[in-house]
Amino acid sequence: MQTNTTIFPVTVIGAGRMGSALVRALLKTGRQVTVWNRDIAKARPLESDGAHTALALLDAVHASHVLIVCIVGYEAWRNLLAGLPPDCLQGKTIIQLSTGAADDAVSLANTHQQMGALSLDGSIDTYPSEIGTDKGQIKIAGDLQVFEANQELLGSLGAVQYVGADIATAAALENASVFFTATAFLGYFQGAVFFEKLGIPLTTWTAVVSELMPARADWLQAMEAAMVAHDHRGSEATLVTFQSAWKQMIDQAKRLNMRTDFIEAIDRLTREGIEKGVGDQEFSAHFELLRSAN
Repeated sequence: MQTNTTIFPVTVIGAGRMGSALVRALLKTGRQVTVWNRDIAKARPLESDGAHTALALLDAVHASHVLIVCIVGYEAWRNLLAGLPPDCLQGKTIIQLSTGAADDAVSLANTHQQMGALSLDGSIDTYPSEIGTDKGQIKIAGDLQVFEANQELLGSLGAVQYVGADIATAAALENASVFFTATAFLGYFQGAVFFEKLGIPLTTWTAVVSELMPARADWLQAMEAAMVAHDHRGSEATLVTFQSAWKQMIDQAKRLNMRTDFIEAIDRLTREGIEKGVGDQEFSAHFELLRSAN
């Protein structure tokens, strides 16, 4: 097991927006970072930052004892594992930072154990631009000794909080937190529509909501600027990203025999935006969907 005083190499699986942010934060600490992505073109820009690009997944796995996985979901990682030799993870540590359901996190951790690897599961409660800063909130669950051995590494990614040994906890917190924050923002957008229709400056409403959500005041200000300009282009988290999260939550809720009508209502609104061609825009694009009854 690696000690938390060693600047050891690390492999990052996934070079999307969040994965790339993780790679750049790790490189700033002087670590040797290997990155792999199914579409190698997405990983190439990281070479100019100092990362090594692995052409084959197995090469990326062999490059480091610690692997950080940040791809579209747990099932995607499970599918990738199915194509690897069963002993390739022996003695390694897998830090899973993809999104997924809590029960899937447990199942995947068991798979890692069967392949001879230690594992941690984490939730990233922030945008890519905040990775590597104190605003980058990351929650980690799993064996305490494994966490402590990798605490310095994880600390370079943001403000890390250990949430306990139950591997399901981080995923549960991520799903609940995303849904709570998203519904709060949707309420903010609905209120903003009232203010716009009445001709009252949105700054008044934003100031009130910022007092209720001080930790997200900067996000609210950015959303206000987007609403005033009716310009929701960005590179943080798109409607397509959130729609994927809603689907995972709906699937998990059904497995747990929970009601899904609340989540499904929000999912319908997000899918409406995607169908209208704004799936690549930021979450604040929901504001435009709420402005008209048509």
